[in-house]
Amino acid sequence: LGGSGQVLLARVKFESIGEDNVAIDKVTGFLGPHNLGIRVVNASLDVTDFGGVTASTGDVLDTDLWAVPFDLNDDGTINYRDLITFTSYYGTSVIGAESGLAWSLDFDKSGQINYRDLISLVSNYNRSRDNGQQISFPANFPQEWYGTAITTEGNDSLTTLINAATEEWKTATGNPDLTVQVVVTDLGGQQLGEGHILELDENGIPVKGRVYIDDDAAGLGWYSSVEGLAFDSNGQAIAGSAAEGHYDLYTVLLHEIGHAAGFTTSYSAYTNHVETSDSGQVQFVSWDFIVPLTEDGLHIDDSFYPDDIMGATLDPSTRKMISTLDIQVLQAAYNNADGAVFTPLNAPLMASILQTVSTTETAPAVAPAAPVSKPVVAPEQQQVKTATSQSSELQSDTLPSWYLAPALPLSNSSVIVEQSVDQDLLIGSLFDVSYETELSDDLEPEESTLELSFNPEFDLDQVGDSEVADEELDSLFADWSGPLV
Repeated sequence: LGGSGQVLLARVKFESIGEDNVAIDKVTGFLGPHNLGIRVVNASLDVTDFGGVTASTGDVLDTDLWAVPFDLNDDGTINYRDLITFTSYYGTSVIGAESGLAWSLDFDKSGQINYRDLISLVSNYNRSRDNGQQISFPANFPQEWYGTAITTEGNDSLTTLINAATEEWKTATGNPDLTVQVVVTDLGGQQLGEGHILELDENGIPVKGRVYIDDDAAGLGWYSSVEGLAFDSNGQAIAGSAAEGHYDLYTVLLHEIGHAAGFTTSYSAYTNHVETSDSGQVQFVSWDFIVPLTEDGLHIDDSFYPDDIMGATLDPSTRKMISTLDIQVLQAAYNNADGAVFTPLNAPLMASILQTVSTTETAPAVAPAAPVSKPVVAPEQQQVKTATSQSSELQSDTLPSWYLAPALPLSNSSVIVEQSVDQDLLIGSLFDVSYETELSDDLEPEESTLELSFNPEFDLDQVGDSEVADEELDSLFADWSGPLV
């Protein structure tokens, strides 16, 4: 083989079994990727008639496991039971759905559960784990199940930013198991993102979360760099730099991952510390510190700590970082997390995008249907997307109750916004966003009057596969050039 040659000593075939625990989460819709966590350690190699030799291993390829999206009840067979569940969601919008399962049923990731998704399910009808037939996945699987492409100004890729932001929270909180899936999509209107908890470990500490990011920062565009050399010592973009005029993607990722890590009233270990003082100030109370919060308890009060990343406001051209206070809050929650639970909570991440402001105009308030109090949004003047665009289907007033964590409203500090008469006038970048939300119980399928009727002569078994041809497993190893193990 020579000094740099490689040899394939073994290959591993992954196969679904009855108790593989790779199923669709019925509450959040999460179906992957699940990481095997396989590592190669203490590698050794003996050669006949020679003895032990020094062995090295290359990079271990990550293998993601995904639940089969068409097997909705995880019984190993795609059949009429799955079809019945699917039809109960047919015709609904993913963003408007009250169950996270709707996200998994949107197989082509169009934002609507429609006939294209039905065709995907029917093309796999009667296939099962036992008969060994290959599943036909949509052409965008799994890429668009992570998210669509994102355009940024800056030197670092989205993957680099996600990894850096996650590692920063893992190091800060001492929570090495925290993982976050980031989905990029067109959230429409002025929504920038959303973050929520997906899973707690046996100690009640969040270990898995999902963050949604708008593909174009509500029209202003993202700046993407971990180093942040385009910002001065006060976190403001340097004039003429690539960061100027854009929202800082790294800051927004840090903020949303903070919510996924437990900084949210949907997490009981956090909520147990939230109290209201005699003066009416909502605050996070630990034995050795007190942190003033916004009225909804979701963010640190900007009037006390205007530069904190877990505050309720952020301007364009601004970078914020994790503070000692943020770490103290999460560690206090983790110290009493045994038996903790998380529950659905709806609070969208909103942005204000005005490029020119008339002093004679005031901004109309836009109120989501579900929350009681109204988030402030700027006038829809100078919007990048028109009212007739697809983004109109994804407005904040249709956000689902299965969004589990709060979000960071972003504003332009030159805007004067007037809310309805029952709320105070808010000026500048201090946009007070407070929500009262209902916690959902066990989620049921969406109510729908729609019925799908099949012709009695219609044979589901005869439906052709999708245009994507699935390769046989063995063909994946035909030209093996993988690492030495």
